[in-house]
Amino acid sequence: MQTIAQLIKAVGAGYTASVGGRQFLIQSCDAGNTLTVTLRDAKGNQYTAQNVGPGFKATPRTGFTHVDITTTADANVAFIVADGDVDLQNSQVNVIVSNTNAIPVTIAGGNVNVNATNVGINNTESNPVPVKLSAADDTTAIPVSGTVSVTGSSVSVTGTTTVAGTVTVGNTNAAPVPVIDAYQAPTTAAWTSATAANTALTLNTQGYDTVIFTIAPSGTLTAGAITFEVYDGTNWVSVKAPRTDSYLTDTTFNLAGAALHSWQLPVAGYPQVRARLSTAITGTGSANLVAIVSSAPDVSLVTVGLDPNQPLPAGTNAIGTVSVTDALAARALAGNAFGLAGTQAAVSAQYSQVQLWNPAGSGVNLYVEQVLAIQGGSFNVWMQKSTAALATLVSNGANKLLSGAAGKGQVYIGSTATAPSGSVLGAFSAAGSTGGGAGYPVAEPIVIPPGYGLVMVANVANQQLAGAFEWYEQ
Repeated sequence: MQTIAQLIKAVGAGYTASVGGRQFLIQSCDAGNTLTVTLRDAKGNQYTAQNVGPGFKATPRTGFTHVDITTTADANVAFIVADGDVDLQNSQVNVIVSNTNAIPVTIAGGNVNVNATNVGINNTESNPVPVKLSAADDTTAIPVSGTVSVTGSSVSVTGTTTVAGTVTVGNTNAAPVPVIDAYQAPTTAAWTSATAANTALTLNTQGYDTVIFTIAPSGTLTAGAITFEVYDGTNWVSVKAPRTDSYLTDTTFNLAGAALHSWQLPVAGYPQVRARLSTAITGTGSANLVAIVSSAPDVSLVTVGLDPNQPLPAGTNAIGTVSVTDALAARALAGNAFGLAGTQAAVSAQYSQVQLWNPAGSGVNLYVEQVLAIQGGSFNVWMQKSTAALATLVSNGANKLLSGAAGKGQVYIGSTATAPSGSVLGAFSAAGSTGGGAGYPVAEPIVIPPGYGLVMVANVANQQLAGAFEWYEQ
């Protein structure tokens, strides 16, 4: 083996020499890939390679006896001629790898320090470069600074990751990031007469928003009650549980004679919730409970309304069916119900009158509920509208709440020489017996606004007439 160093000029015949061997290797060339190498064997066969440089290696099958080298630029060339294989060795500190004519390099073991300011890694989707990030044994966080864009279908973070900057999650209408409500597995219990009072079905709800309770009584339960409660970290507090099948709410649900019902409890912020057997069960059968804890936000079943378990606000209210007796009693207790009677004595050639009058400016209406006449003889009583008060005031109405104030409505008496005629609101008779009495059947209240009156008139002259009214003011 021999090493030959030679300055080869671009102008002229280049370098030619009768040197022979089986291996030819260009060790160095300061002009780069500018060389054309021709190797000839003993039979005159030629092997030519153009535009070669450092690292070029040739092994003709029959060897070679002659070497010709030309160059397109003046070059200091060192080449090796040997009979056996030759390996390329490079002891330089800096290695330059040309992107245009890349030399494959395999790094096996050891540490490799890359000090260049620009190192390119050939990374494509079809042929990606695998990268593995692993934390140290001391679990020190891997800091990630700047902008991190997450657009893949799966991101797995193991250990502690500190992100300082902006983290963008690729969430679009076409490819949304899924958010799934979590549900715990159903929890069940079956309570019977053998179950001790205050036994509870308790659920952990930290991080959850809603609990569904279903209670399905079976058999014949004659007593028993379940109370719904939440835990605030210190105390168990009763909570109103809205039913899913009605607008009712229950803090305590009685089991006697009960049917299947379900409740939806808002529990956000409470770490625990429970259904407690607040009253022990008697009878045969059981109360079967099912509870499901969900992270789905509570959607209130009752958005506006009145709590059916609470009394109505102050004032006049009516919800659903209210008995007439209760309504009348409520008005009397409120001091709005009144009654009063007046008697007009018989006057020769005069027709007796008794009047319920509502003074102008009273600010209320009079609602007449009953009209009654006690007659001195047998005659008919007519009821007519009037727009003026009679001559004599008897009194303002007496309050049916005996401790209440007098009413705005007033009873007057008087007589007139004119026989009753014209429009009649109603009429009734005393059944033809002296001293008898009768009433007008008021199916709907007669309403007397301010400045109006209701007058009872005897249709026979020279008769005593006693009249009584019952009304309420509103």
